[in-house]
Amino acid sequence: MEQGRDWTWFGIDISGKSLKEAERRHKTQQEDKKKQIQKIYLMETKADSDSTLFRSRLPQDLYFDFVSMQVMANLLFLLNKLLKICLKLTNQGIVLMTITDANVLVRKMSEFTIKDYEGNYVYSKNQYFSLKFKNLQFPKNKPFGYQYYFYLEDSVGFKEDNQIKYVPEYLIELQAFEQKAKEYTLEIIENLNFIDFFEKYKQKHSYLLKIMVKPPSDD
Repeated sequence: MEQGRDWTWFGIDISGKSLKEAERRHKTQQEDKKKQIQKIYLMETKADSDSTLFRSRLPQDLYFDFVSMQVMANLLFLLNKLLKICLKLTNQGIVLMTITDANVLVRKMSEFTIKDYEGNYVYSKNQYFSLKFKNLQFPKNKPFGYQYYFYLEDSVGFKEDNQIKYVPEYLIELQAFEQKAKEYTLEIIENLNFIDFFEKYKQKHSYLLKIMVKPPSDD
């Protein structure tokens, strides 16, 4: 962040716990002069809702220098569109995305899935995480609209009467994504899987890692 400049942070998430954690970190770092975030706005939404309510709360002249989309980009690949990413992004703005590795996901689904009573392919090794596909056919000439269903305890989806309520997501085919990004003057400046990303930046951002592993007390 540039020194001497005030910053405003907006957060939108389907997990209320994630928003509370973001607010807690902001409060614990307010005394740090390196942190210049003056205002923080949080909003919880349902996974299947549109963004009309969130957009209505944004000032019309507000644009973002940095947009972080943690596993939300997987909702973009229903249609051949990326326009909304650019609508509120400044010139030279940066978008940071965390996405599932489609190749790894498809391989695991092909090797380790079982069929449920409805004929869906389900991958689940524990009670906290589950994936479901209706079919495992992925034509290479149709990279958009590969829907699957995702559940992660306390974060994505929920359980009701011990039954999982999944959230629909879409596979991201990286080559198609790169081509579509260029159409909207977006350039991919770095593409790393999590292990490589962690190894590259763990020393530079060790302080943040310590906060995530052992959060400061609220006292």
